[in-house]
Amino acid sequence: MSASDVDFAAAYCDVQGRLLAVLLDQPADRFDLQVPSCPEWTLWHLLAHLTGGMVDASTGNAPELDGVSLHDYSLDPAVRDAVEAMSRRQIDERRGHPPAALAEEWTAATAVALPMLRGDEPFPSPMPPFMEYTLLEDLAVHEDDVRETLGLAPAPPSAARSVALVAYVVALDRRLRSGEHPALRLVADEEVFLAGEGEPVATLTASTYELVMALSGRRSSNQIEALDWDGDPTLFVNSLSEY
Repeated sequence: MSASDVDFAAAYCDVQGRLLAVLLDQPADRFDLQVPSCPEWTLWHLLAHLTGGMVDASTGNAPELDGVSLHDYSLDPAVRDAVEAMSRRQIDERRGHPPAALAEEWTAATAVALPMLRGDEPFPSPMPPFMEYTLLEDLAVHEDDVRETLGLAPAPPSAARSVALVAYVVALDRRLRSGEHPALRLVADEEVFLAGEGEPVATLTASTYELVMALSGRRSSNQIEALDWDGDPTLFVNSLSEY
């Protein structure tokens, strides 16, 4: 599925609805579970982060992003610091809020943002360009973080995950082009992507799910090397993840 064919509003609501159904079915003490892929966060922290992210995007309450380009996240430590500061603030602002209240706040903010996700209205300043990609990418990855924490199977294939893959490949392309790195071909469910400049020296073939997990830092170096490579994986193992 091409990202240009995606209804971002529908894709976001699809994943949000599925994720909230899982979360709100959990007893209160389960929200204290540590999220393996985000070891400083519990399930409550993750829900507060998703809520705060949508509230900030729909209102423009993101002073940390003023003058910052999210496209430089993997290249500029100052951008990473800004994003981390924003995430901390989003969570701190919601201390003591129960999961049901967070779910209500998140759902209400999403309703406000639907025209922005569809491209009918701009996101308010200082939200950066392509905010719809950022929101959908973040949600798709965190849905599987939640499911892993609860011992559930990965989420089914979705438009959100396809968008996440495109976003992560674009970021990988920037990383490879910025340094002394060769180019890489990625094949996901028969869709082919190229990252880097020049003729690819290796090909990585995996499902969309596995590629998103690898590109988003959810796989160890050993797990990445164990994927289906045609070429030397050690040339890319340290640059594959955005984080």
